[in-house]
Amino acid sequence: MEKWQEELTASIRSIEDLRKFFPVSESSPLFEVVARARMSITPHTAKLIDWNNPNDPLFLMSVPNEQELMIADDELDDPIGDKMCSPIPFVARKYEDRVLIQVSFVCPQYCRYCFRRDRTGCATPGPTAEDRERIREYLITHSEIKEVILSGGEPLLLSDTQLYEWFELIRSVGKNIRVHTRVPANLPSRFTSELIELLSRFEVRVITHFNHPRELAPENFEVLKKLLSVDLRVENQSVLLRGVNDSTEILRELIEKLGEIGIEQHAIHQLDVAKGIGHFRVSIEKGREIVRGLGLAVPYYLDNPDGSGKRNLLKE
Repeated sequence: MEKWQEELTASIRSIEDLRKFFPVSESSPLFEVVARARMSITPHTAKLIDWNNPNDPLFLMSVPNEQELMIADDELDDPIGDKMCSPIPFVARKYEDRVLIQVSFVCPQYCRYCFRRDRTGCATPGPTAEDRERIREYLITHSEIKEVILSGGEPLLLSDTQLYEWFELIRSVGKNIRVHTRVPANLPSRFTSELIELLSRFEVRVITHFNHPRELAPENFEVLKKLLSVDLRVENQSVLLRGVNDSTEILRELIEKLGEIGIEQHAIHQLDVAKGIGHFRVSIEKGREIVRGLGLAVPYYLDNPDGSGKRNLLKE
């Protein structure tokens, strides 16, 4: 078993595990919270969390909160319209030149603001060999598709062999590969020399998901530098979260720290209208003010619930 797999085994997955870090009563609503939306916190993140401060940004993003039980009338199970724009199983297509494939429904760590919380962490199986063949035929048929985005869940929780199969499939039909991942933030040990070589071999574009400067520990920087050292294109995107990074100063610090090692900010996202995450939501008006305050050419996207794709809120 590799180090990253050992870390997964040691993750905080139950209320009993959580009690080792802070008190949870037998009558706590957190039992119902984790029954609705699975919990997992990696040892790496647990080490960085300030467990004595419930307002710590990493605490807020990682630890279940009873506010997740509050469902607003406008919140949705499928807040970005994945199912509406799915031509075949596991594939979402919102743009002519690219498609997204959900290759996994599990994560090393379940973000409490997850917009796919109705699917991630469930027993839903990923694509089978037959599904992959159907996807391959779809990609061949549609020559206008230039890029395939692997998402999840967490795509980099697949084994190296499984990733090779996906990368080989995509490259064999002449498409570029992009991977969206939180693993650089919450499970940096996943980036073995073998995985980095695999990403480099297939020239995978990597989009990381860091939301706060406190996620940038030395181990995280080390992994990012390794990815850059093999000439991979690495960018970061963040989601705007109330109480976590809803200030120009925090986002600027994050963007500058990543920029110092050569990683540009791909985008900032407005939180999707998923059920049970309303306590993280920042108003669009405030979001515009925050992002404009950066003075950078960084788009501020909202993914439309009707499946029509993203729109840049700074242009409205």
